[in-house]
Amino acid sequence: MDLKDQVWSIEQAQRLKGLAVKQDSYWFYVQFRNESSPPEQWGTIHSVIDDDLSYYEDRDYLKDVKIFAAFSVAELGLLLPDDCRTYRLDTCWQSYYPSEGMMQSHLPYADNLHTEARAKADLLIFLLKNGYCIVKR
Repeated sequence: MDLKDQVWSIEQAQRLKGLAVKQDSYWFYVQFRNESSPPEQWGTIHSVIDDDLSYYEDRDYLKDVKIFAAFSVAELGLLLPDDCRTYRLDTCWQSYYPSEGMMQSHLPYADNLHTEARAKADLLIFLLKNGYCIVKR
């Protein structure tokens, strides 16, 4: 299984950083523009998943560097309230928070856009935005 299927999406990472979730993860999304490439590519925003941020420090040719935690399925499980459940049915992922009777359905996992990590992240974003929980870490 690819690493990108074990962590949430970069869009979710940006949203959770905006919700003041501590950026404490083993993996990180790093976005940047690389001005050591040909000038016509300087506007291209690159995104990578990495566990070593030292490479991106003090490199003058990397511009607009932004770092977001890329929480894994296991790390997200630690952030969610204990009674949250995420499971896969035949055609979709379900995230459930029984304390509030809430369920979120996700598009079929076959489209490769919705993984367990993304389902857990969507539930965490919903719970935080609506005041149902605070991050445990």
